[in-house]
Amino acid sequence: MRPGENEQVGSIPHVFVNDHRRLDALLQAAVVHAEHVDQCRSTQLRAGLLRHIGIEDKIFLSAAQ
Repeated sequence: MRPGENEQVGSIPHVFVNDHRRLDALLQAAVVHAEHVDQCRSTQLRAGLLRHIGIEDKIFLSAAQ
């Protein structure tokens, strides 16, 4: 998935569950071998986490206010 793509359709919980699964898959791929971290996957994971946290902040903090 690329930032800005609008392929995620559905309820908010469904979107977040799918994104958690995607991030988990990136984490697993980044650390397949304990002695080596795949830098490309690690970079994708970091970007995905920052995006995910930003979305959560916008949705949940605005709902809490």
